[in-house]
Amino acid sequence: KAIQAFERQLRYVDQDHAEAWRMLGKCHAENDEDRKAIACLERAVDRDPYSTEALLALAVSYVNELDYGRALHKLQAWIGHNPEF
Repeated sequence: KAIQAFERQLRYVDQDHAEAWRMLGKCHAENDEDRKAIACLERAVDRDPYSTEALLALAVSYVNELDYGRALHKLQAWIGHNPEF
């Protein structure tokens, strides 16, 4: 139901809502649908390149898909945008 709610939000209300894209990606990742998660999380990062939550989730999904180069790139961006590092 969460996936449907986020899809409705993005389809009918605001296609550029970065947080909705991030949450939809997170839902897909939790369902082991990493390719769908990556597509959503990339949209989230496109709309908010400083979202550390989206960058980290995207890196994890890339690792799950064995795409270590992209995972490393997103982790580097996560470190660069994380004020604790």
